[in-house]
Amino acid sequence: MKTLLVLRHGEASPLPADQDKQRPLSAAGIQQLSSLKHVAALWNQPVQEIHGSTATRVLQTAELVSKHFLQPPPLHTESSLYLASSERLLQYISSWPKTLNHMLLIGHNPGLSQLIYTLTGQRLHLETGMLVALEIPLDEWAALTPSCALLKGTWHHV
Repeated sequence: MKTLLVLRHGEASPLPADQDKQRPLSAAGIQQLSSLKHVAALWNQPVQEIHGSTATRVLQTAELVSKHFLQPPPLHTESSLYLASSERLLQYISSWPKTLNHMLLIGHNPGLSQLIYTLTGQRLHLETGMLVALEIPLDEWAALTPSCALLKGTWHHV
């Protein structure tokens, strides 16, 4: 059994389009993510690794979320995950070793929302700072197929 937590980065401050990757979290984005500390206690298993793009807002999101864990998991970044399509995200996740069972993926829309649709068959628009938990009844990430996951919960700031 695999657990995939999917988190869209917190709200980012505005910058010119050519500087999108460098956009930091806004004050509202930091507040959105602070509400997730109450959710961390609900997770049955500790997250083994956090994966995300190299965008500033994703790195800041990972740093803030890591504070909610007793043992902060290692962060792995990949530049190709910046604004990645659901196909690229699925390819990336499928490469994870089967020894990893509880993972957190932080990224961007529309790719994350499309990924959730691909894996669950349910349409869900991830707003900034929104977390989704998926349960995947498989032994290997490489075995991911469309509609193989169950949507176990969603959390968003109030």
